Amino acid sequence: MKSTNERMKKWGIIFAVAVLAALVLPFFIYSLTPKRRVEKRYVIRDIETIENLLRYGDMSTINEDLLKSMVRELEYLKIALPEKFHRMDFFLRAQPILSKAADQNTEIIFGVPDYYPVLPFKARYVNGKFFVVESVDDKLKPGDEIVSINGKDTKSFFEYLKSLVSADSEALLSKKIEERFWQLPFIERKEKYTLETRKKGKIEVSFVPKKTYIEKLRKIKGHEWDYKFEAQDNFGILKFKTFNLYGQDIQNLEDDLKKAASMNLKYFIIDIRDCTGGNLNTGLNILSYFTDHAVTLKRYYTFRSSEYCGGEGKGEIQEMVKEYPIQPANERMNSKLIVLVDRTTSNEALDFAYIVKKAGLGQIYGEVPDQNLSHTFMVSGKSLPSVSMFAAISCARWNESGKLEVDKEFNLEDMQYTNYIAGKDDILLRTLINEIKSLK
Repeated sequence: MKSTNERMKKWGIIFAVAVLAALVLPFFIYSLTPKRRVEKRYVIRDIETIENLLRYGDMSTINEDLLKSMVRELEYLKIALPEKFHRMDFFLRAQPILSKAADQNTEIIFGVPDYYPVLPFKARYVNGKFFVVESVDDKLKPGDEIVSINGKDTKSFFEYLKSLVSADSEALLSKKIEERFWQLPFIERKEKYTLETRKKGKIEVSFVPKKTYIEKLRKIKGHEWDYKFEAQDNFGILKFKTFNLYGQDIQNLEDDLKKAASMNLKYFIIDIRDCTGGNLNTGLNILSYFTDHAVTLKRYYTFRSSEYCGGEGKGEIQEMVKEYPIQPANERMNSKLIVLVDRTTSNEALDFAYIVKKAGLGQIYGEVPDQNLSHTFMVSGKSLPSVSMFAAISCARWNESGKLEVDKEFNLEDMQYTNYIAGKDDILLRTLINEIKSLK
């Protein structure tokens, strides 16, 4: 008879093999199953959907000559596509056409399921260099500089990734490239990537399932907060990754705001660095704690009503007005409000900072955001059923011109910015806190 230890060892091996198979099998099926191939005759309808979105969307976001050029390329794509192909091959061919619009809301959107492959790290492109900002692979650490990927130098690889995202500013482009880089094993269906780093030489990395990546990251960093509140001495700090809060986080934020109001804090910092927005109502709810009377801010924008953007037929561009009413909360903070921004603060996060500034509710500190105030919004789109994706386009643009006005500007060097993104050092917040502490 086999000993208990031998039986346990046997079942341990069986269990380990089963776990490994569960992790690898979805990627294998995804890569090789014929069912994942799509037929050109069906995808042509999806291409025509994208063409109509471009023709009838907000023409102020794309000039007429560029629009015609993009539609011509889509027409050629109908001919160039093979009779059968993987749906991600469609993305690799179609997204570069939409990327020419240089608009973060004009793009093809797809989801990466939890058990599908991603790289075991994320990297941000800053001033011509790729730096690791997050990693669950022991071979790579935050701050490591990548000098080549699969034999391509970083500038060439940047241009490739740039064609796979849409953005209207350099900093937002860099952030979106970070996400696309991470998704490459899913998009390209490759299992391994060879990197060359500045100090460690060549490193080979393999994909990990998205769910595994997130679980490992949480063990390294702790809980992944969409927002985080903390109070020190006479000031509070409310940090947002996104304004899109769900479930318990919504109630937790409300509880934290009430708690902060009862603490009689002298300064309150809302940190929206590296935040690209989300639900702006989250920000408006926060501002209700910083006013003792109703405030309504008006913003003007251009909008085209059309078949693809909610109306009938191809409508004319018209000027519209949007009101942001802020009603005082039952609890009030008698704190000086400071909003902390950086080069990547964009979309609804940028709108939030603008509302604070325009309504006179607080001061803006940090780097001047790279995105202009006149960015696009009000996204509409259509499903692309043959490839299980979604084509989106902007239908409106804010009328304000120029950049956000910052009350006190901090100019970070690229490495200081990289260290902040990687969680290694935060010189901007440290400087601000030291200034606050020095005030009498």
